[in-house]
Amino acid sequence: MANTVAELLKNPYRAPLTHQPHRGRKRTTMTDETTPRPDFVTDEMLEYLDDLRESGVTNMLGAAPYVAAAFDLGRSESRAVHTYWMRTFGERHPREDE
Repeated sequence: MANTVAELLKNPYRAPLTHQPHRGRKRTTMTDETTPRPDFVTDEMLEYLDDLRESGVTNMLGAAPYVAAAFDLGRSESRAVHTYWMRTFGERHPREDE
């Protein structure tokens, strides 16, 4: 069961703040193409990130550790969930003025 945002505020998981340069890794860019959903990403995880965003607890670029703590995921899985959430946010939440 996922932790609520309020529970994480009491004892948030914090990843160490270390700088790791991009050692030859290609940076990905967001495109207009459809982003495939990883098999392990659930609607509950996406809703959790939506709630976290609305709470204002953290800058959403640093939300992956919260996902890791809430859903007992490893670093790469939590980053994949977070990346999928960011890339598909506009599709799931279209602007009202569009």
